[in-house]
Amino acid sequence: MLQQQAWAFLVAFFSGVAAGVIFDVYRELRKLWGLGRFGTAVGDLLTPVLIGLVAFRLLLLGNWGEMRLYVLVAVVSGLIFYLRVVSRWVRRVLNRVFRTAVWLARATVRGVVYPVKLALRLLLFPLYWLTRAGHLGIRITEYLAGFPVTALIRFYRMLAGRINPPRIE
Repeated sequence: MLQQQAWAFLVAFFSGVAAGVIFDVYRELRKLWGLGRFGTAVGDLLTPVLIGLVAFRLLLLGNWGEMRLYVLVAVVSGLIFYLRVVSRWVRRVLNRVFRTAVWLARATVRGVVYPVKLALRLLLFPLYWLTRAGHLGIRITEYLAGFPVTALIRFYRMLAGRINPPRIE
């Protein structure tokens, strides 16, 4: 009987520690991402829900979910122990881990995106000049094809200017 209560106390203690870890993870993510008002509100609602689910699962594991006074004392003491003693170091480690993860993600994206951009530029450079040459060829062709028509119109206007129309009285 005492062994079961000791096990339940230990599991409840670690559920308090787990609650502190979840809270610190949320705190570091919020600081890293710079969540605005809406993101902070959503995080403030989801974090206690997640803490409650984890604590409930651990309490089911430890003592079938029975809430006794010593279980409540164990959860609170685990949380206080974590926040007073361990939280500082865990937050530093989480900060470094998250920053390293962000750096790795950015480096991976750069490692993939920049070679693709370079390859596209190398492939599109000749196509750019081909299209420029094509547009120039089209404009020259339009001018040359339109030249006889333009010359005929000018010639007709010149003739029409010399001929006086008959007067009707």
